[in-house]
Amino acid sequence: MRLKSMRTPKFCFITWSSSEQTVRKLYENLYSQNLYRDLWFFWNDKPLILANPDGFPSDLLNFFTIRESWAWTKGQAWFGDGRNKWPWIDNYPQGRGLNESGQLEQTCVTVAGHPVMNIGRSFDGPTQHEPDQINPMIGTYFSQQWEQALKIDPSFIFVTGWNEWIAQRFVQTSSTNSFIGKQWPIGTTFFVDEFIQEYSRDIEPMFGGHGDNYYYQLINYIRRFKGMTKPDLPSGPQTIRINEDFTQWNNITPYYLDDIFDIPYRNHPRYGDHGEQLIDYSQRNDLERMQIARDTTNFYFYLRCYGPWIDENRFNWLFLNVDNNYSTGWIGFDYLVDLGENQLKKNMNNTSNWQYEETIQIVNSGYNELHFSLSYQSLKINNTKINLQFKWLSADVLYTFDPLNFIDKGDSAPNGRFTYTYMI
Repeated sequence: MRLKSMRTPKFCFITWSSSEQTVRKLYENLYSQNLYRDLWFFWNDKPLILANPDGFPSDLLNFFTIRESWAWTKGQAWFGDGRNKWPWIDNYPQGRGLNESGQLEQTCVTVAGHPVMNIGRSFDGPTQHEPDQINPMIGTYFSQQWEQALKIDPSFIFVTGWNEWIAQRFVQTSSTNSFIGKQWPIGTTFFVDEFIQEYSRDIEPMFGGHGDNYYYQLINYIRRFKGMTKPDLPSGPQTIRINEDFTQWNNITPYYLDDIFDIPYRNHPRYGDHGEQLIDYSQRNDLERMQIARDTTNFYFYLRCYGPWIDENRFNWLFLNVDNNYSTGWIGFDYLVDLGENQLKKNMNNTSNWQYEETIQIVNSGYNELHFSLSYQSLKINNTKINLQFKWLSADVLYTFDPLNFIDKGDSAPNGRFTYTYMI
């Protein structure tokens, strides 16, 4: 990925069982060989590893920054006074992981607790109550844990989880053990943690269930925790002559860039013993660079793809939210530019249906660029105050519009439900 100029995260390992043996193997096979050093996550000038350091020899102790990581803090022997401890899950309000000097360093956020404790996605942390009517789709407990973590404001927030797509079977061995708030006879089978959604800690986008709700909840809180860059302001008014060449765009800013090399076909066995192949050939063009220009009467839109066009203008769409109101239109989009049909279409009754408005002229370079114009009047926009949200999609989805298609099908820019903003 880095050879293709793509951004990647850095990694460290979390170990628990046979911690010394596991860390020794990692050290000998990876770290001591200096493999993938540019991907190591460093903390305090050393590679970070999450492990129980009891009994570690000096070479491991000196090479790594070590933090012990396990579950829950209150009354737990492993946590002690919190020094050099990073919990990966804790009940609300969460404990604080400290560095070796006793200074605040870390806390954790979890989507749900544990069915044995009857703490699910709907659990109310401040009242310590699992409601009778649960709603695992809205992230009640996740939000409360995040708000608490932001108040603590540590250097690190450990989020649990992402893709815990597995369920483990247990058998009740004591009549005194509770599970989802009830006592069960000895021999009763129960599953943790992923068997039902209320107690699952999975937030990866999915079809059905919570969809992509938790993904954007996560992003919102990460932005609040880490901040974000201020968006660039557009350059001044400029008329683009649609029938002239594309060098007119050279001085138009900002550039809206999408990551490239992200449209591979999919043909892979499904997890488990189902014998099913997951197949997707919806990919068309690899979206790379988008721009908008304006003058006193028109918007001008530019699109460049990485590599030559596939199917010319077909299967390319531009979605427009012209009123910055997400309660109108289809998930906020009021208009759709169907490049395959050279048409501007208006959303019908906040559904995924679109009605023809007008024909537009699209000029295609014949290789990987195109541009066109839309008037303010066509979009019913006042040119004195503009806040335009827009999104590109290149995919063979045959009008089966579903917000999750922005993740699963073809290439969208920006990815997922995100939109670009053009504001003056």
